[in-house]
Amino acid sequence: MAGLRLRKTAQRFTSVVRPDSRSGKLVRSMVVSSKAITAQRVIPMPVPSLTAVTPDAAVNSDAPTGINEAVERIAAEHSLPPQLIHSVIKGGE
Repeated sequence: MAGLRLRKTAQRFTSVVRPDSRSGKLVRSMVVSSKAITAQRVIPMPVPSLTAVTPDAAVNSDAPTGINEAVERIAAEHSLPPQLIHSVIKGGE
């Protein structure tokens, strides 16, 4: 045992006994103190630039031209009735 070194660690848990305001009984609770953490350095990383959008790419033939067409497309994608999506849109007004 002479070769063993004992590490002294900070105790993080404390037992607290207090009287309960309603019953008057003693209630034991454990209080946990926060653990110290070491700071970590974040290495900055460059963000890749976005490619420029050409006017031809901005016009998408799949894009809906009106609200009704957009609702129909979204309803079909999610297997929902279009009336439900319309009611959600109108409910937010």
